[in-house]
Amino acid sequence: MTKKVTYLLSILAIGLFIFLAYGSDDNGESSTVDLNASVSFTGTQFVITNNDSFDYLNAKLEINGTYELTGYTLKAGETYTVGMMQFADKKGNRFTALQKPQKFSIWCDLASGENGFYYAEWK
Repeated sequence: MTKKVTYLLSILAIGLFIFLAYGSDDNGESSTVDLNASVSFTGTQFVITNNDSFDYLNAKLEINGTYELTGYTLKAGETYTVGMMQFADKKGNRFTALQKPQKFSIWCDLASGENGFYYAEWK
């Protein structure tokens, strides 16, 4: 009886391995799209332009990996001006003039079901 159980478990393990290795419908392609955006900083405001032909939905804008602004739609071809003090960390602390933006990222949803990403660095 134990030989039958061992044989059955072996077949199940091999089947599970094959399913995990080849059963994905991902085709090895990433579902993250590089966004064609631009961001500049005036000293008090961020100027963000969506240079793509599609909207950035439910966008999360982030400064220095800590301060964020979430839930916005950035329409295709539009430019937005966002004051630096609109960005806050998880504790509610605002980004201030005493700080220097070094990194800026945008994460968003796209109508295609994919995610979008943009990243910039300043020295």
